[in-house]
Amino acid sequence: MQAEERCLVTSDLDFADPRRYPPQWFPGLVVLRLSTPTARNQVTCLTRFFADNPEVAGHLWILEDTRARDWTP
Repeated sequence: MQAEERCLVTSDLDFADPRRYPPQWFPGLVVLRLSTPTARNQVTCLTRFFADNPEVAGHLWILEDTRARDWTP
């Protein structure tokens, strides 16, 4: 992932802890916190997110149904 400079998109809340996974170590971290985590909802939210936020490298984003929060310390 890091060598290929790919952003990690996950629902695993462990990655939402910047002390354990410092965002600057990654090409981007996006943690999904969706009320309905269906494949369709995930694709819709991620498409909207990446269209609005092309710069994810070195950032920790928490993506919810209606908003995206940058949790980079």
